[in-house]
Amino acid sequence: MEAVSENKDRILKIVDQLQELTLVELDKYPLLVKEGNLELLISSLLHSYNYLAQEKGIQLTSSIKINNKAWFNDDILYKIFTNLLSNVIKFCPTNGLFHFTAILDSDLNLQIIVKNEIEKPIENPSQLFDRFYRENFATEGSGIGLALAKELAELHKGSLTFEDSQKNVAIFILQIPLHKSNYISLEIEQTTPNTEITSLQSESDLSTILIVEDHRELRKVLVELFSPTFQVVESSNGQDALEIAKRELPNIILSDVMMPKMNGFELCHELKTNVLTSHIPIILLTAKTDNEAEWHGISEGADAYIKKPFRADLLQLKVKKLLENRKLLTDRYKNSTNFKPTEFEIPSTEMLFMEKLQTIIDEKLSDCAFGVSQFCEFMEMSRMQLHRKLKAVTGLSTTDFMRINRLKTADALLQNSDLQIAEIGYLCGFNSPSYFIKLYKEAYQITPSERRK
Repeated sequence: MEAVSENKDRILKIVDQLQELTLVELDKYPLLVKEGNLELLISSLLHSYNYLAQEKGIQLTSSIKINNKAWFNDDILYKIFTNLLSNVIKFCPTNGLFHFTAILDSDLNLQIIVKNEIEKPIENPSQLFDRFYRENFATEGSGIGLALAKELAELHKGSLTFEDSQKNVAIFILQIPLHKSNYISLEIEQTTPNTEITSLQSESDLSTILIVEDHRELRKVLVELFSPTFQVVESSNGQDALEIAKRELPNIILSDVMMPKMNGFELCHELKTNVLTSHIPIILLTAKTDNEAEWHGISEGADAYIKKPFRADLLQLKVKKLLENRKLLTDRYKNSTNFKPTEFEIPSTEMLFMEKLQTIIDEKLSDCAFGVSQFCEFMEMSRMQLHRKLKAVTGLSTTDFMRINRLKTADALLQNSDLQIAEIGYLCGFNSPSYFIKLYKEAYQITPSERRK
């Protein structure tokens, strides 16, 4: 069954490539460029192919010199890179060498040089970009991947060539101009700045993102991507990231899967089964493309599973949506009349935390002497940890949480009991009737006596 599935996927891929090649030849393949982070695209792509190379025993080395943003169509570049690199790895022998160089000069001209070992020299290099080219019937063909990569490179106003070195080395050179001036107005995508992520983060004092990635260059690019809108904390392995997450309690975590000391699956499991960190949304980034790996990640509690390479804007959008969903949950709590954990659709570990809060509301908040210090002891957290956890789960600081829930309890007693207003204030932990009335009016815009009426 697995072989049948692989053959089906291979056939579908060839059909898609043929359709794309036909559209390019008919001049019906749209070219729309926009300014983007080229280094992120290339770094995430190389990281994913490094995983494939390791499976085949190929040593992949790289040199990337890209310091500026450029104008490009990320879908077209992605298809050029994947078709080129897939063929390079396919024909690189086991234990062979494969070197990738990417340079973006000051005029935003991109040059990619892919150099890899091959078992024997190419006999007919002029035919290498022909569809379904193969040296002979005994060797595997290149399909139409290289033909499509060459056509797409030319569509992007560039070129893809092969250098015949007369040795057991194949050298591909991709050159594409990526300056805005290289494209006419119809080829430039009209976009508006996305300020939603910035505005979402500015509403909270917990705008922290933890990036966990062992690949130094890719981690650097991810940090640069999120630095404008987040306070960024980074780690190169899962074990250190776990301690950082428990200490800092970030808003969201981006984690690679394949890492030393503790992999992304293990990190996700540890975080989601810890009451302190169970609320934090986690996005797993991985070069592993099989469904079993994705199932494993989701089963460990990952909120999203994104395969490398990925588009920067889509990753930012996923982060934005996860934070929005978290905010909806906190807003729902803040606007609810009574705090009932069972009304919220949350994981079992998170429910333990909420049930502890419910116990406080039921048993402790009527005690005027019960303050923040006692609250922290009861929850077995430091003052900072409890503040950040409560802020993330309920949208409230520790002090606000205690005050609002005392007021909610008082409001329920005002409507459902005959107790005097002063008695209700004392029963709900307010040591002064006047202070209780003042806070109640600020919260509900009416006095306790008006509520009774």
